[in-house]
Amino acid sequence: MEGFNREKMSRLQHQLVGLMKRSAQLIREESSKPLAVELLRHSCFLLLYSDINRLNSICGHGESLDAEYIDQWTNSGDAKRSVAHALRISQLVSDIRIGDVPAMHVPRALWHAGIVLAVYSSLSPLGVVPDLTSVPQLHEEFEVALKVGICSEKDWLAMFSDNTIKDCRGVAFSISSTLRHLGPWGTAARFAETLDRILISLEDG
Repeated sequence: MEGFNREKMSRLQHQLVGLMKRSAQLIREESSKPLAVELLRHSCFLLLYSDINRLNSICGHGESLDAEYIDQWTNSGDAKRSVAHALRISQLVSDIRIGDVPAMHVPRALWHAGIVLAVYSSLSPLGVVPDLTSVPQLHEEFEVALKVGICSEKDWLAMFSDNTIKDCRGVAFSISSTLRHLGPWGTAARFAETLDRILISLEDG
């Protein structure tokens, strides 16, 4: 993406993938607690491929609107990879029950996922999210996850096949609803309000 240090991004991606390989056993052992290591893994990759502050600026929150970045991002492979990780984050949190008190990183990761899905589903020129149903075409972090047994091919196929833009937008609204009831802190509710503003702004736009 123009104006972005691709070399640094590639280096960070390589380091994250390497860490995932070295930590595969721990991740498998922690599979009963998906909101710990696995959610953090997807959150790291999502933040690598998306500038959340710039995407958040679309509703006038934070830094000034960077329309050029948002246009470049929605047309990029980085956006598609971000969407894939955002959908997985949403899936991981979907089984949480009202009254559960997750760690503080959970609502923030879910909020980031909601922003990615909201912006991409509203502004992307494409009609579907990335096609990850053909294993040879998976990006490196997904290929490694399959190879080291962190997740099965069946899981990925179930998650990423036939997800339309409309589906992604629905997930973004669902995330907003989840955030309103996630934990005893006001932070999650504020994240929901910000996500609502983004969704409304995109609808009005």
